[in-house]
Amino acid sequence: IAKFIGSHKHKQRYAHVYGQSLQPVRDEVAFQYGGILYVTDTEGKLLQTGGEKHRGVIFNDLALDARNKQLLGGGQIGGDNTVYRFDLSDSDWWKTEHQLSGRGAEVEQNLEMLYEQALNFKAPDYQSKSSKEWVMLTSIRELPEVEKLDFADIQFVKQVSMQENTPRDELVSVVGEMALKRDGRMRYD
Repeated sequence: IAKFIGSHKHKQRYAHVYGQSLQPVRDEVAFQYGGILYVTDTEGKLLQTGGEKHRGVIFNDLALDARNKQLLGGGQIGGDNTVYRFDLSDSDWWKTEHQLSGRGAEVEQNLEMLYEQALNFKAPDYQSKSSKEWVMLTSIRELPEVEKLDFADIQFVKQVSMQENTPRDELVSVVGEMALKRDGRMRYD
């Protein structure tokens, strides 16, 4: 039985782990943890790592098609009905990058269309500009095309959760000495 412990730098919240032995095609085990794809030998020794946290296609499941020498990634946890393929006869099979297709691509196109419609929205004459500003919780700054819209002022707010290693100088100047208080709970594992 193989044993593998992933890197702390790949830690992800609510990550799904799916794996598949690639035998008899290859003496490897592949599994995906969130957006990270790990390839180990049959003993659990790490051979390759691919992908990025919170990026790319995160499969619902992995399955081996030994006859066609393919690893199949089923769907996408965000809602996709496509079967993605890795060609296991390729020595760098794990580097294969997949683009959303099927239902996932359809959702992405719909979101883009809604964005374009929002940019082209013209308020009716009877509707006055909002006196209250809108707040968006994001670290992304306002895009130039959004700045041109004149319907309400938007405040972009970044949510920050303090951790033990968070520098607190900036917080102390705003919140006061209370910002120096450390979390007394035990380390989360």
